Amino acid sequence: MNKHLLFLSVTTPLILMLSACSGDDVSCSSDKVSEVLKETTMTLAKEQYIAEAMRKDHRFSSLMYATMMTSQRLGIAKTDPSTLDGYRDAEKKMKDAFKKSHFSLHDVRTTSKKDEIHKVSCVASATVSSSGDDYNFDLVYDAQKGDDSEKIYVDILEIN
Repeated sequence: MNKHLLFLSVTTPLILMLSACSGDDVSCSSDKVSEVLKETTMTLAKEQYIAEAMRKDHRFSSLMYATMMTSQRLGIAKTDPSTLDGYRDAEKKMKDAFKKSHFSLHDVRTTSKKDEIHKVSCVASATVSSSGDDYNFDLVYDAQKGDDSEKIYVDILEIN
């Protein structure tokens, strides 16, 4: 009987450890979640760079440009921002500046977790660094595994 107890005491932690590796959990800072957040924040940082470049050249209000980009993303834009005077020059500067950009996700916190549906609610900060400029974003998002348990869906609820 002691052999059985010894066997259970040795194998139980191993079984628990392996079951945790099955991939049932989704994490606020997993590589897949981070990649989606990176794509979104990089796009916003690039838009901010273009808006600032256009403002510096006194060609266009950065607030007006930001409003136009938001409208274009929502599919309700009346004017394509790329047709604005100075846009092409600002876009070229942005491409040069972002050749060696860096994304970091930090201060990640899980605010709630629903194990039965493999969903987590999260808050985090993200920084995009490019040519000496830093663009900081505060994020509120949900991450959830799809029904096939392969794909992870990320819904960004708030970005500031």
